[in-house]
Amino acid sequence: MSEITYLLFTTTTCPKCPAMKAWVAEHLLNIQGEILDNTAANFFETAQTFDITAAPLLLFLREGKEIFRTDDIGVAERYISEHLPA
Repeated sequence: MSEITYLLFTTTTCPKCPAMKAWVAEHLLNIQGEILDNTAANFFETAQTFDITAAPLLLFLREGKEIFRTDDIGVAERYISEHLPA
C-alpha cells in the first residue's frame, strides 16, 4: 500500500483552525504532510485543486489523490484509528 500524506487548509481568521492545527501537530507526527494557511504562496492554487471552500479542512491523500476529508477533529481521530497504522 502506498504512503498516506495529509494537507490541512487553515486561515488566519478561522476560529476552529488553531485547534485543528494543534491536533494535527500532536497526532499526525508519523505522517508526512503540510499545513497551509491563507498567507502561504501556494494556498489558493492548492485549495482550488482540491475544491476547498471552507477552513479548517484536513485532507488525507494517497499518491496525491484525495482519499478522505474532514473539518472535524473527532472524525479525523476515528479515521486515523481505523485506517492508518499505529
